[in-house]
Amino acid sequence: MSGDGWACSTAETSLSVYGIGHAHTPLVELVVDTRDRTRKNGVGFGVKATGELALGTLPKESEAIFNGSESSYTMVEDARTWMAFGTRLSFHITFAL
Repeated sequence: MSGDGWACSTAETSLSVYGIGHAHTPLVELVVDTRDRTRKNGVGFGVKATGELALGTLPKESEAIFNGSESSYTMVEDARTWMAFGTRLSFHITFAL
């Protein structure tokens, strides 16, 4: 990565530059509950499963701020996309009085 008047390499002091990217996280939830509806009170049980997929991009060109001064930089590679998948499973108990 290089910019106006500075460069990052393994031989120099550590300088981290983070590009600002965009991410979208669509998710799907499925809930299953059971309770005896013939009674006014009782205990119910359920489970909820959630699957989510995060999709994002890191731009090829951005700006870095170091000690109050801004400098434009270009990544060595083109704009990069990334993806992460997550799942959650939760169990719950319902009390009706």
